[in-house]
Amino acid sequence: ELDPSLAEAHASLAAVKNCYEWDLAAAEAGYRRAIALDSSYATTLHWLGLLIHGAKGEFAAAVDCHEQAIELDPLSPPIIADLAIIYAFQADFERASMYCRRALELDPHFHRSFWFLGLSRAWSGDIQKAEDALKQGLELCQGAAFRSRLLGALGFTYGRAGKRDRVDEVKRHLSRMRETGYVPSFELAQIEIGTGNVAGALTCLENAVIGRESFVIFLKSWRAFAPLLSEPRFRRLLAQVGLGS
Repeated sequence: ELDPSLAEAHASLAAVKNCYEWDLAAAEAGYRRAIALDSSYATTLHWLGLLIHGAKGEFAAAVDCHEQAIELDPLSPPIIADLAIIYAFQADFERASMYCRRALELDPHFHRSFWFLGLSRAWSGDIQKAEDALKQGLELCQGAAFRSRLLGALGFTYGRAGKRDRVDEVKRHLSRMRETGYVPSFELAQIEIGTGNVAGALTCLENAVIGRESFVIFLKSWRAFAPLLSEPRFRRLLAQVGLGS
């Protein structure tokens, strides 16, 4: 109302439509309106690449948006780290690791880089390096709300390694966190699928959709959930989020 030409406001409104309302068409239109108003605002290209193209599995377009954003803002660890997860989505784990390291060169304390580095290594089957990266990230975000994300990834990693005692330890930790704060069901689903518990993972993801958790927009691309793609319950969740029928 104060300034209809404000690109940042259009981009932020698009993000709400994207991550909470799951209206991907309206979100994309909002991002493109913001770009038309201010093509130098790197965040719009970043969000368009990650939250629209990355979520929909349009990885070439996602990479292109991120590269444009990095050209505009070459010292942004979040943009660079999010390009890493785009590469991890398409199983290019070498490039994913490279961009995580590049983000860490800019900010050695940026825990999202360790999270994505750990995830990409877990998804590639390099369990020990995944565990090491995730533990480094946890050391950097003591008491932070983001901690549950790292723990979810660590629980998934332990599950893939068959370390059920460690999985149970992570679950107990998250249970204690739930007594005083919020733990996303998306992360609990990741732990369940790591142990091969398909039914448990689907129930957690259904809870994540009911709770309108922002990360459910990545259901289609998040490699941990690839084994669920043929499950009718999972297909229904994708449809609810606007990612298919």
